[in-house]
Amino acid sequence: MQTRYLTNIQQLRGISAFVVLLAHVLQSAQKRVFGDDSFLIDGGVGVDIFFVISGFIMVGVTHDAFGAPGSSRSFMIRRMARIVPIYWLYTAVLIALLIAAGKPPAAMEIVTSFLFIPLDDGTGRFRPILGQGWTLELEMMFYVIFAACLAFRRSTGMALLCAALVALPIAGMFIHSGPFHFWTSAILLEFLIGVLIGLAYRSRKPTDFPGHIPLILGIIAIWLVAVRVLGPGNIYDWRFGSWAAAGAVVAIAVFARQTENRKGVLSWLGDISYSLYLVHILVLLVVAKVSDEMFGERITPGLGVAYVAVTIAGSLLAAAISYRWIERPMERFVRGLFEKSPSRPSGSVGA
Repeated sequence: MQTRYLTNIQQLRGISAFVVLLAHVLQSAQKRVFGDDSFLIDGGVGVDIFFVISGFIMVGVTHDAFGAPGSSRSFMIRRMARIVPIYWLYTAVLIALLIAAGKPPAAMEIVTSFLFIPLDDGTGRFRPILGQGWTLELEMMFYVIFAACLAFRRSTGMALLCAALVALPIAGMFIHSGPFHFWTSAILLEFLIGVLIGLAYRSRKPTDFPGHIPLILGIIAIWLVAVRVLGPGNIYDWRFGSWAAAGAVVAIAVFARQTENRKGVLSWLGDISYSLYLVHILVLLVVAKVSDEMFGERITPGLGVAYVAVTIAGSLLAAAISYRWIERPMERFVRGLFEKSPSRPSGSVGA
């Protein structure tokens, strides 16, 4: 894939990460102002888009890798280097904070969190210690399947990949507990949607229709309202409307006219999106702790606005520092251990 056609995808990553941030911050502020912690914005919207984007990008970056010797190993090295080091780091930071607060996690929670193995938290939900890491557990599942398919020639590998991404959610309809219940959730079909968009992109030239990011933002706004009104469902539901909306947003970002500005705010958000996705919860915990110590568990609407502003600003700052000084160096270091000539850094659109 040519990078110039992926500028919108990079910006869409940033938008999606910011939606997740905003959802969590507003929920926390709402609880302190009104005593209600229901979601004003469903952060799952951003996750849906992330999964579709992931499927799309994996098709692009592996176009010539199918059937090539060592391609599966190389693919997993690059994905592990991209995802694992910084996730392990922030998981360790949160474990330290929990221990300091007198709430140490159980040994099994620690082990499964680091190994990306889903663990039921006792309420029927599968959440690692760093809560949003549940999405990475599904990402890892997708990467393992994708790596296995790379061992075959492209047509066969793609057919097997698509078949697996359909078969697993169907099997999940009959599996109701344990890690395989999580690994066979219907949300895996979002990766398939991204894969199909990637295949369509490879087979034709992008359509140069206007509107790109404003149009995408408009669709996301409509979607946010629809999800709020109709209810977000959960990862085990067959949410055809949400999947279609996520696919439409990503497809528009792919085939629409691409913005030429790669140094704008949205592109910057795309660069720091992974760090932002991981680190914002830590920032939120710190701000919440300070707020509770200074003002108590309930605050005025005015302080609620300040709470939101400080948390968002702190999260963006922490993510920018993390991306520049932690995420990229750690990825380069890990890849350097296994590859002689690491290629593009993680901020690259195709990463």
